[in-house]
Amino acid sequence: MKHVLIIAYNRIDYLNRLIRSLRNQKSYTSDYKLWFVIDYSEIQSEIIECITNSNLEFEFEIIARDVNYGLKKNVIESVTEIFEKIDSQQLIYLEDDLVLSPYTFNYIEAVHRAKLDLDRLFGISLYAQTKNEWNGFYLNFTNYNSFFAAILPASLGSIFFKNKWSLFRNALDATYGYALPEDSNHELPLLSWSDTNSWKKELLKFCVVQDLFTLYPKVSCVAHMGNAGTNVNILSNAFFNSTMLYTPCDFEDIDIKEIDFLDIFFEYNPSFFKDVIDSADIKNVVVDLYGLKKIKNIDSYYLTSKKCKNSKMSFGFEYGFLPSNILEKLDGNYFSLARGRDIVNKQAPFTEFFEANFSPNFKRNITAYILLTLFKKARKVLEIWFCKPNDGVN
Repeated sequence: MKHVLIIAYNRIDYLNRLIRSLRNQKSYTSDYKLWFVIDYSEIQSEIIECITNSNLEFEFEIIARDVNYGLKKNVIESVTEIFEKIDSQQLIYLEDDLVLSPYTFNYIEAVHRAKLDLDRLFGISLYAQTKNEWNGFYLNFTNYNSFFAAILPASLGSIFFKNKWSLFRNALDATYGYALPEDSNHELPLLSWSDTNSWKKELLKFCVVQDLFTLYPKVSCVAHMGNAGTNVNILSNAFFNSTMLYTPCDFEDIDIKEIDFLDIFFEYNPSFFKDVIDSADIKNVVVDLYGLKKIKNIDSYYLTSKKCKNSKMSFGFEYGFLPSNILEKLDGNYFSLARGRDIVNKQAPFTEFFEANFSPNFKRNITAYILLTLFKKARKVLEIWFCKPNDGVN
């Protein structure tokens, strides 16, 4: 028996849509049990009624919170509680504003049959991450493998493993925070996520320190359809759009050594550029093609898009897949292999990057996004001004 945890709050329309997509997984109704954990809200009874009257053919159980936990606490406690109730070493995690592909459970079965190296694997995503989380640039890959690996943990549908989750839960403090070790020199992206509401923020820090990765499919098994929530709104929802899986899938094994592996900044490992680095006769290179990393050691070499006054090697910029500019040793001065002391600006030249890579349509979309963001903020100010209640959800 496989187990599916579904976190719900007060979004009944989205929950109905998720339930409809669950009905499409008809071939697996006897093999899966659903666990609905519903955080407290004024319409909790309606949410419960929605589930009980849904005519789902799956076995399911409902856990209703007596008080409002909030998203962060509810997710962390719910995953922990369900793992304690079940014999399985795996738990499938969903939220109420996701929609499943008709072949989501087919994908889960295929992953379950595959031979996996679990030593550093924290989880397996159901969602295909198509963009760099920190700057919105589309990801590109080097092979036709169905997966890639990244240090970034998945929150839009995931398969968690009991042993790794227990390590994470035991490392949290009383407020569900994860404190970096005092001697930690791990670099993290600039996280604007809320300390109060974001469980993914704590999980990200844990995975970085423990060097644990998540396996991502290149075609998504879920779609994020919600446009209101603690950490996502109608504007940022478009960021998470991804192609959905509409055909069956199967694979016998997933060789981690054969897939693309990205660090927390979505950069390739230095070993990916081995021939170039070896030709420069240097070691200990930090890859920073997006220009998001700090200069932590002035004596180390950086392969970077930041401007440098001196460089061991330099490369042009014509390929949209950034590593290709390095691997092909393209003539130019956009990327540099230089010591930290020779890097003269702290920010990457993002304006040039956008000008070189994105179409006028994309620029118009960015402009529209900015205008919508300003409108959203103005509307929120007016709501507070007129003392109208905010109907935002968990």
